[in-house]
Amino acid sequence: MVAIYAHQITREYAPNRGIREFTLSLEVGACFALLGSNGSGKSTLTRLLLGLEKPEAGVVEVLDRVPAHFTTADRRRLGVVLDEDRHWP
Repeated sequence: MVAIYAHQITREYAPNRGIREFTLSLEVGACFALLGSNGSGKSTLTRLLLGLEKPEAGVVEVLDRVPAHFTTADRRRLGVVLDEDRHWP
């Protein structure tokens, strides 16, 4: 089963800022680290995967669900530490 699926997602803020055509597929139980310098898109990707932001293009699914449509029960299955104080919408 695929835990996280992102296909060709794009979220841009300014020229050369954001994420362009990013693709990722992780199976349940996989270990994954997201590394990068300041401004490389780590936080943006995390917010997209959580449904806190919507991609301008592409598809995001977490546990076969679109994160923007997560229910409270869906959110309880996730564990995330963000770099800013942010609550679920």
